[in-house]
Amino acid sequence: MSLLEPVGALWYDPDQGVAWSGRITLPRPLPAGVSLQVIAVPKPLRGRKEKYDLHLEIPWPPPPPEPPGPDDIIIRGEIMSQYFKPPRPSHRRHKILIWGLSGTGKTTLALQFPHCAFIDNHGSAEKYEAAYPQHLFAHPTGPDDTMAAVASLMKDPADRKTLVLDDLTTYWGQVQEKWAGLFLARLPKSKGHHAEFYSLQPSDWIHPKRELKALIMRAIALDMNVIAVARAQKEYAGEGDNFMKVIGETFAGEKNLPYEFDYIIELRREGDKRVAVVHKQRIAPGQKPLPERFEFSIDAQGKSNFVEFISQYGNPEDLTRDAQRVPDPVLAQEPLPSEPPATAPPQPPSPPGNGGPTEAQLNRLKELKTHYNIDNAEWGQTLQKFYGATTAKVLVPDQADHFIHYLESGRIPF
Repeated sequence: MSLLEPVGALWYDPDQGVAWSGRITLPRPLPAGVSLQVIAVPKPLRGRKEKYDLHLEIPWPPPPPEPPGPDDIIIRGEIMSQYFKPPRPSHRRHKILIWGLSGTGKTTLALQFPHCAFIDNHGSAEKYEAAYPQHLFAHPTGPDDTMAAVASLMKDPADRKTLVLDDLTTYWGQVQEKWAGLFLARLPKSKGHHAEFYSLQPSDWIHPKRELKALIMRAIALDMNVIAVARAQKEYAGEGDNFMKVIGETFAGEKNLPYEFDYIIELRREGDKRVAVVHKQRIAPGQKPLPERFEFSIDAQGKSNFVEFISQYGNPEDLTRDAQRVPDPVLAQEPLPSEPPATAPPQPPSPPGNGGPTEAQLNRLKELKTHYNIDNAEWGQTLQKFYGATTAKVLVPDQADHFIHYLESGRIPF
């Protein structure tokens, strides 16, 4: 945009070439930094010298930028904080892989953990079930049943505190058989097919490994103690002059399993003694580590002191506190949103003493309130906005579970 104003006169003399005469006066002082451009516009007149008007073009200064709106303001660290969060207190339960030879007590030890959801895929616990009325048992006929059983605990853990997978070696074999059967079913369509079995090819292994990984991801994500049992197999040297020489024993299963668990414990029989050898342990700072090896016992009634022993080396409440629902890490969508919808109508609180939050939920909410330094005013406003409540004590269990998940996954401490 420009402002065009006549400011003087200019004459052209054809005998002398170009001649300038007259006086040019600017109408007003020009602001600093404004450049001028002269434009000669011809105005022919009869019987007189050709006359030109002189115009001055003053560029109009650009308008000042509009003040930034809410979407344009970036506070220091705002973008980064979408991906990085301050450290949180750890409440991860026991995630243990137990393996050993037959008769070392793997199933018996797993049964000692509290309130088990016990997945028995090869009948190892069948004779013991009647002695453990506090447990629930599943007997899957294939890997799909096992996956469905674990996925059900993510949606509704009920009063279960421990998941036992007995055993992962059998499950891994079932998964391989399943995918070998699927590939075999395709072969008859090809010419020259006469095979009655199928060996998985190198490019095929991605499918059974992906299925195993999905099961382990779900199990590890559960807010429960997870005890995975595996059988033992011979371990061979992998290179050099000792290639394929037996060098000991290891767990029987997919080789990447140890990376997923916090504890890898081998059970052994050494004469009359029962010994647990700790090959790996991932512990929180300040937590007392397990001894590298220790003795445990199993009496004539099948009772063991194994659980009582390891409970001395961690948080005892991790074994007994109630489990909470968790999002499914395998599915794209989560069953619980990361933040309560601000526009949703408030949920009515439950009457006191009728389905209110559990003691564990209240304790967890108090802990999160302290950890995130939330004052009483903000705490009350948040409860009123999301649930129409003034205190956490009147939330229904699902609301308390929802609020805990929101604070753990979406809250940034002050």
